Amino acid sequence: MPNLDAVKEEDFVCLACDRSKAVKRLNLRALSNLLKILNTLEGDTFKVKPRPYNKRLVKLFIINRKSRFRWMILLSNRQGPTVFNVIQGLFNGFKNRSYRYFTRFHFDGGNEINSLLQAWLQTIGTFFNTSALYTYE
Repeated sequence: MPNLDAVKEEDFVCLACDRSKAVKRLNLRALSNLLKILNTLEGDTFKVKPRPYNKRLVKLFIINRKSRFRWMILLSNRQGPTVFNVIQGLFNGFKNRSYRYFTRFHFDGGNEINSLLQAWLQTIGTFFNTSALYTYE
């Protein structure tokens, strides 16, 4: 007859399962040059449904093409001054953290981007382009 008092909880743990739960180390070589991470950003706005409690119906979605890191910012509307103030604040935050602006900004076509934002991006040295709307011929 086996002695069940001598059996411990560790005897029932699978070693392969326990090893898979070990602390995973980051690959630091992937982020070797942190100044080049903010190379190209892509942005778009879209409506949120169902209506959220904070009454902010529009989300500004910005993604870094290199690291695939994403930012989501809730906006009250899609008008040009609102989008300009949010994008300018976000990009100035990038400048404060990495001591440089990114080199390219792509925005999926729309009327949210006004000439004021385009002029500001040009003054900071950022190449800006938008997607052309599909036209059937």
